Amino acid sequence: MKVCESPMKDYLLPPVQNRILNARLKSGVIDFSVTDWLYPTRMRKPSDTICRYLSEGSYNQLENHFDKLSAAVEPDLLDPLTKQPFGFYDVLTDKDGGRWMFHGRRD
Repeated sequence: MKVCESPMKDYLLPPVQNRILNARLKSGVIDFSVTDWLYPTRMRKPSDTICRYLSEGSYNQLENHFDKLSAAVEPDLLDPLTKQPFGFYDVLTDKDGGRWMFHGRRD
């Protein structure tokens, strides 16, 4: 879905209207979504132009993906998945600079 096709079209500036607001792939309980860089007032770097979002699934399922993506990441830059009142959540930047968001339900 492009910004101009979404309910957010009136809230975002013209330069981002043709960018992707949400692209989604779903396989079983894993939900993988991406979005284009939507901050026209901020300088972007090639590594932060998209953020991948993994949601749903159990803690163990997403922890498995989190562990694989966090391999070779400097330990100082890494936090474990954190259980929150709404489930669990974390963000990591992988070894290639890619941003990943994780959100899952409580078991």
